[in-house]
Amino acid sequence: GPTPKPTPRPTPEPTPAIAYEREAAGRAAWGYLDGRVITRLPEGTPIKVCGSGGCWEGTSSGYGPVESTGYLVDLDATIFERICGPLSQGVAEIVLHWK
Repeated sequence: GPTPKPTPRPTPEPTPAIAYEREAAGRAAWGYLDGRVITRLPEGTPIKVCGSGGCWEGTSSGYGPVESTGYLVDLDATIFERICGPLSQGVAEIVLHWK
C-alpha cells in the first residue's frame, strides 16, 4: 500500500542565549574538580569560559583560585582538555564571561 505521509512536528522555540555583560582575559589552571569550574565570582553565577579550543558554559562552583596565584579560573581537567588542550601545558590563556 501507499506509504503514510509523515506528520509534521512544530519546531521547538530556541532557548535564548545568555547575554554576558562582563569579560576578563587571564589564565586558567586545572585540577580534578568533579566537573566544576571555580572562579572568584559568587557560586551559581552564570559563566562562559573560552579557550583556544572552544567554550564551556555553566555556573561558577565555589570560590577561588586565590588571587595571589595569578589565575582567573580553576577548571576541571576534562573541561580544561576540551577547551584549552592537553593537561601537560599546565595553564592556558582563557576569557571568562559573566553576567
